[in-house]
Amino acid sequence: MTSRLDEAPARGLTRRDLLRRGGAIGGTLLWVTPAIQVINLTSASAALPSGRSREDLPSHLEIVVHVTTAFTFTHNGTSYTVAAGDYGLKYEFSSGWVFAPRNPATCIPSSTSYDQVQADYVAILAYFQSNVSVGEQLYLNKASYVVQVPNQFTVVTAVSKKGRTCGTAVHSGNVYYFPGN
Repeated sequence: MTSRLDEAPARGLTRRDLLRRGGAIGGTLLWVTPAIQVINLTSASAALPSGRSREDLPSHLEIVVHVTTAFTFTHNGTSYTVAAGDYGLKYEFSSGWVFAPRNPATCIPSSTSYDQVQADYVAILAYFQSNVSVGEQLYLNKASYVVQVPNQFTVVTAVSKKGRTCGTAVHSGNVYYFPGN
């Protein structure tokens, strides 16, 4: 008794025949390498890797970074210079990185001083919007947001807010985790 695997295919091409024939005609379209994309998160993103609800995670992230030495970069054909100083930034899931003015809604400790002039933030916001993404990851078995801060910045403080509760980020080197509940 023969199995179905022993029988020759009745019609069509086997994978081996397809590759062999494709090689004979150039074969350049037979294999395409997979592409990997970085996704900047919004509130409408896919489910969390932990299977937990988005309500377990902070509503937004806040960070104060220190720039020791001014630097220049180009984004979308425009040249920007980030001046030395301390900058308070907030990550909102609807709009990305924005200016974080000191107000009662912030979780940044009141003892932390940073620039309060919104016009001074044009360059650093362009840099963060184009170079610093927020991802989701499990950290100590908790669904967390994760941010990798570029090496030219020193993080003064990193906090998150969920409702009226503020939380401190945990970091390993320049990677900051903002855990949920």
